[in-house]
Amino acid sequence: MILLMKSAVRVKGHQRGRQYVREHFRQAAKFAADKHKGQTRKDGKTPYITHPVRVASILGREGGETDPVVMLAALLHDTIEDTDTSYSELAENFGEDVAALVVEVSDDMSRSKMERRASQETKQWSDRAARLKFADKTANMRDLVDAPPVGMSREKKIEYARHAKSVIDGMAHQPEKLRRLFDEAYARVLAN
Repeated sequence: MILLMKSAVRVKGHQRGRQYVREHFRQAAKFAADKHKGQTRKDGKTPYITHPVRVASILGREGGETDPVVMLAALLHDTIEDTDTSYSELAENFGEDVAALVVEVSDDMSRSKMERRASQETKQWSDRAARLKFADKTANMRDLVDAPPVGMSREKKIEYARHAKSVIDGMAHQPEKLRRLFDEAYARVLAN
């Protein structure tokens, strides 16, 4: 499912080999599936867990990502924003680096939609967060075409796509493969 890292990596404060990382991916996928249980994507049918798995797949399989922190955070990236998961729960289970990255890509849901969008467009993203956000926005663009939200008009899809492009265009870190994947998905939304 996910491209595995080089033989020695640092996750949750320990230097270990491939098996350790593989087990963390299994734990992260199970943790996210449990947290998102009963949630669906905006099409009203697709189980929500397919989204973080798709984001991780875009990063690893299509984007060539090898950083285990980014890959673990991809599976967990919506847990703080969309479930009752806390930072400390993520840090305890997956390490401070993973938890901090999930927080960095999470929206503050106490703010209005307009405030959240403006914050995303002006934010100074770390390189790790930029890579994760590229994959997240790409997955969302693909869903607008492949599994569109119930009742969303073409105009609203284009509005969301333009917002996503503003977020991506504003990032200092522009990984070539991920940029190409996003641009292809964006073009598909505009063409449909």
